[in-house]
Amino acid sequence: MIRLSRRFGALTVIVVLSAVTPSSGQLPPLDELMQQKLDHTQRLLEAVVLRQHITVERYARELLLLSDATTWTSLRSDEYVRYAFDFQDTAQELAESARLGDDDGVALAFSELVLGCGDCHAYVGREDYQPGVRRPARR
Repeated sequence: MIRLSRRFGALTVIVVLSAVTPSSGQLPPLDELMQQKLDHTQRLLEAVVLRQHITVERYARELLLLSDATTWTSLRSDEYVRYAFDFQDTAQELAESARLGDDDGVALAFSELVLGCGDCHAYVGREDYQPGVRRPARR
């Protein structure tokens, strides 16, 4: 089910982002998308702390869309894709926990989301990382 929703998610991203991007039909540059993810995550923290479930769900779903966009604009390696899909799964869990009003689930999913960001950025910052070079994921 999650794999199927990802396929439709990619289409949704293109449709949603086309409404906010220049008429060229291209996605914004990766650094802009990543800045949007950071901005959303910062707003999400406030909503998590204040237990604003509707806002948490909204930002989690928007992060999911942004993650789809950054994944498709920067397919760099199998490991990068794994980090991206883990992020998307966690964002989905966060949105669902918020929809259900599960404060503990929201807190746990948000923590996992932020830890995943740090892990992915550490991976991308490695000395041997080469953008555009596809390598098998480490297990």
